[in-house]
Amino acid sequence: MELSKKDKRLCREFIHKGLELECEQFVKELQKEAAKPIPLAELNAPYREENGWSVEGPWHKRYFQLYKLMNKFDRHIADRYDHATGGHYFDIIVGLYFDGMLTDDDIARLDETTQQEIAKIELINKMMRHRK
Repeated sequence: MELSKKDKRLCREFIHKGLELECEQFVKELQKEAAKPIPLAELNAPYREENGWSVEGPWHKRYFQLYKLMNKFDRHIADRYDHATGGHYFDIIVGLYFDGMLTDDDIARLDETTQQEIAKIELINKMMRHRK
């Protein structure tokens, strides 16, 4: 979809807002995961092996959980925001809107044509979810 200059400017603003919100949510999720207590029994467990391989310790397990969360989020951010050029703005905005990062008030600031296209996509998504 071809966006007006006004809509492109708004999209850049919305993309900044969306990226900030997504990063904020992720950092809070990461902090929550990192702050989970490790049971004392796990912390005091002696070294052991299974089939000749060292069993991961509790801090290594925690690190790996955080690493997987970070890696997953990094892929999501790359998929959504890399190559964010004018030709991709509309797709990014639709994704942000459907993920709840943009409000109806944000979308109302866009041109009527752009709002109608988003409404069409939203209707199609609802119909597809209903069919499942």
